[in-house]
Amino acid sequence: MKYLKFKRYIFSTLLKDVNSFIQYQLKTLRRLVNKSYNLVENYKIPNFSKIFKYINYKNYKFNNFRAYKFNNFRAYKFNNFNRIFDSKILKRFSIYIISFIFFSIVAYLNIPNFFDYEKSLLNKTCKKFNLNCISESEIGYTFIPSPRLVIKNLTIQDSKKRTILTAPKAGIKISIHKLINKDKFNFTKIVAKDLEINLHLDDIQEYIKFIEKINFIKPIAINKGNINFFNSNEKITTIKKASIKFKSLDNISIKGNFLNDELIFSLEGSENKPEVFLLKLVESKFLTKINIKEDSTKKKIQGSILLKKNKHRLRAPFSYENNQIFFEKADIRNEFLNGKIDGLIKFLPFFDFNLNVDLKGFNFKRFYTSISNIDKKKISNFLKINYKINGDMSLNVNKVYSKYDLINSFESDIKFSNGDLLIEKMLLHLGKLGAADLTGIIKNDKKFSNFKFENNIYIDNEKYFNRKFGIFSDTGIYENLHLSGSLDLINFILRFNEISSNKKFNEDQISRIEKEFNDYMLDDGLISFFDFVRFKEFMKSIISN
Repeated sequence: MKYLKFKRYIFSTLLKDVNSFIQYQLKTLRRLVNKSYNLVENYKIPNFSKIFKYINYKNYKFNNFRAYKFNNFRAYKFNNFNRIFDSKILKRFSIYIISFIFFSIVAYLNIPNFFDYEKSLLNKTCKKFNLNCISESEIGYTFIPSPRLVIKNLTIQDSKKRTILTAPKAGIKISIHKLINKDKFNFTKIVAKDLEINLHLDDIQEYIKFIEKINFIKPIAINKGNINFFNSNEKITTIKKASIKFKSLDNISIKGNFLNDELIFSLEGSENKPEVFLLKLVESKFLTKINIKEDSTKKKIQGSILLKKNKHRLRAPFSYENNQIFFEKADIRNEFLNGKIDGLIKFLPFFDFNLNVDLKGFNFKRFYTSISNIDKKKISNFLKINYKINGDMSLNVNKVYSKYDLINSFESDIKFSNGDLLIEKMLLHLGKLGAADLTGIIKNDKKFSNFKFENNIYIDNEKYFNRKFGIFSDTGIYENLHLSGSLDLINFILRFNEISSNKKFNEDQISRIEKEFNDYMLDDGLISFFDFVRFKEFMKSIISN
């Protein structure tokens, strides 16, 4: 009641004071107007002093104005409001409001639980990409940790009924807006964990078609997935514990474990056009960076590629057309060699290449020091080539740098065929000594690796030869020598089939030379094979006896 009386007193007093003030000002204004009108009507010069008399505000005593009492806030006791805003009442009221808001939000987020989600919608979406999607359970919904549709035990097959993806659980995130209408759902992101992705390299064309249709797919985030690479039905390799972020065709990143190394892959571009590829193996210090630019006709792609591995580097401009990459004046260099590469690499329908490698120099001394630190078993696998690598290579070395200058330069034509290495021609320039040629084939299998060869040696200067090898025997050397045989590249044992000059060597002579060669030159595998000091001792041994 006190509060009501207080409120009534304020408004009644205020209205009286305002009314008195307005009436007083109207009377004053009326007197001023009448006097001003009389002055104008009699055409007399107005007496401004009298006018100023009326507008002199000092003549008005505003202290008589009762409204000042209203402005005296000390006259009012505002502590009465404390009774209204009691702390307990406020606490209860805030709890009610917060509870109401919380339950309203929960109720809103649970609305999609009342909808039916048919599996047929999933299959219709997959068929647009020529895929078959299978889910063992119905499509569900949850709003924890964010609103999303949940698909359990998802399997995706390609047109050949091969499984390309399995996921124990996948989610499609939904925007929090418009949850009350299933047809207006705004899907924002696809998330999954612990899935298996199988990529078949012999069916790249189908993946290219799939990528061309993927423009409208929402961002994808995959955590702890495995990416398996297959060639036909044979598993080649796997990227383990892969974290994949797919925002668009011009924004893809992959991190995982590849060959016991940390792999980082990224793709960047603009307008759904990839422009920069980056592949990095952290521990191996291997880097591949590709910059690409597509021409206006979309028939040809040009760019540059950079390959780095420790001190090994390849930098090359290239063009891509009709599944072929063309290189021109590509720069290759490392601690052993430097030169240029021209040619092409073809990926489809099979991997193939035709390259011309022109090296300014090859540092054999550094190469020999490098292989000397490699385990013998690892060296035996050095020449084992993947059977999928096929192609032709012309290799020309203008200068060989070595301590003993046995070989000045060489040129060769090499063919890679289903894991085998065919040396169609190799010409060795021996400087003052003469020349030599070599042909042969390295046959590789899981259990063996053999080099079958034929070799011709031409000695032009016998005196220089004797001085080079420290031979002081009266026994003359053969100016022209033909050799054929095979070299076991796993056990490093040489077998001669034939040795001849003007006439063929007999079996005893061949057996003795073969034994001496194995004892001197293959005692420590390739390390001893490239040792000139041992070769020198071998030549002394067979000529002096």
